[in-house]
Amino acid sequence: MARQGDFAATTWPIRYGRGEVLLQIPERNVGAFHRPGAARAGGSGGSGRASALLESALDAVSPSLADALAGRTVTLLTSDATREEPRGPVLAASAGILSGARSVRIAVATGSHDPRAPSTLALAEGTRRALVGAGAPVEDLLIHDAASGPFREYGFTSRGTPIRLNSAAMDAEAFFVLSDMKPHYFAGYSCPPKFVFPGLAALGSIEANHALTLDPASRTGRHPWHPDRSRGDNPLAEDYCEAYERAVGERPSFALTFGSSGGEILWAEAGTLRQAASRGMLRADEVGGVVTPPARFAVVSPGGWPNDIDLYIGQRALELTGAAFAEGGEVLFLCACEEGIGPAHSLDAFWEPLHGDLAAIAGGAPGPYRLYAHKAIRFARMMMRLRALHLHSGLPAAEVAGAHLIPAPDPQAVIDRWLGEDGEARILLFDGASKLSVVAP
Repeated sequence: MARQGDFAATTWPIRYGRGEVLLQIPERNVGAFHRPGAARAGGSGGSGRASALLESALDAVSPSLADALAGRTVTLLTSDATREEPRGPVLAASAGILSGARSVRIAVATGSHDPRAPSTLALAEGTRRALVGAGAPVEDLLIHDAASGPFREYGFTSRGTPIRLNSAAMDAEAFFVLSDMKPHYFAGYSCPPKFVFPGLAALGSIEANHALTLDPASRTGRHPWHPDRSRGDNPLAEDYCEAYERAVGERPSFALTFGSSGGEILWAEAGTLRQAASRGMLRADEVGGVVTPPARFAVVSPGGWPNDIDLYIGQRALELTGAAFAEGGEVLFLCACEEGIGPAHSLDAFWEPLHGDLAAIAGGAPGPYRLYAHKAIRFARMMMRLRALHLHSGLPAAEVAGAHLIPAPDPQAVIDRWLGEDGEARILLFDGASKLSVVAP
């Protein structure tokens, strides 16, 4: 379970962008302060502890893993710059496993994210340099583009989702995934099979899969690979796992999974892709699970950059903590949005609808599902059940207000108003909320 903070003072540091917001709240008014595991901003374990955890996980499955990759062409699947990970120690630990491969192709599994984002371009090149410097036989580097491919067809899932995947990335004899695992508000978990689908999928394929987000059973903490069979029902996750299995087939696929927050690695597992993912779900539950009664007031931070790189990415923190928001309550959302609202190609379905009638949006748009529309629908539903959703960000106040959010240039003023209304108010604080999963008791 996520651990409650042990701060004795009334100054509460909460990650925001590349720094922190300091909130002054009497300790008696803080119902709980939650962060994933024991993590603190900046990490407390250091690179030595991170390396030890990663190497221990890999040693437990070596030399079988290294032997399975030896002499083969390997696609190494990594995340883009919207994901917070301590990449240095992860790449260093992985280089030895990859050293015996005939060749390695690095594939940045962007899914529907912008493949041309400067932060992702820089990250991809940094990944290549790090692996080459550590002796891995890197032959190629590609950043997946869901709009242009090139793609290869692998048929359809049993739910009718077309399986169209990046042909260059899939042209390998084996696969190795580096996956920072955490709860996901509709996919169950961010986990290794997602790097193949939707990570390498065409936009039309992603759209078909993401239409399942509106099924109430597609929710956090549920996955067909979860060791607890009672938590296996998740239509969207079942769909992407089926797509992964059809496309990869019998080819060896492995993963190094880990959990992190604030630059600190909290745990690591390795093995076949399914083994590492399944064990990782239990670990993600352990460090990210929160049980708390709903409160009238809550402060939510995705966990600073890059978790709050834009509003599109940051929104998941609200979804993952939503069970803690009382009906008619208020939320202060600390999301820096350094790169704006979201990818340009998402705005028509995600952002523009929020400038209209919330009730109409919350009811779901008529006709076929449009990619990214689920985000507008979920945002509208959340705002309708709250008295106010305050946003402290770098976005223009008029743009924020036009989407029914309340600009909060001074977050302390929001806190002070809450305490002025109710001196006994119980305020919940969530930092690193993109890696938490909150449920009511």
